Amino acid sequence: LLRARAAGARVRVFATMFQASPIGIVTLESRGFASLAELKGKRIGIHAYNRPQLAKMLASAGLTLDDVEPVVLGNDHHSLPEGKVDAQVAY
Repeated sequence: LLRARAAGARVRVFATMFQASPIGIVTLESRGFASLAELKGKRIGIHAYNRPQLAKMLASAGLTLDDVEPVVLGNDHHSLPEGKVDAQVAY
């Protein structure tokens, strides 16, 4: 929408789904992580389209995508409890 409007298209937005992103990172309490910075070097489960969002979250802790190992899981909800990843992006 923003690109279309910037290009001069007459667009009108009537509603939004969210006022703020509901995305977050979850991990198991048993892993003992207390901060985002502690995920450096860890495997983080994502959907293929979550790289930009993950990058933004990591930046808030001074990290980049190069500091973690993103693992594309799709809709696999078992990877975290099975130990295939250390944390997982969730909504």
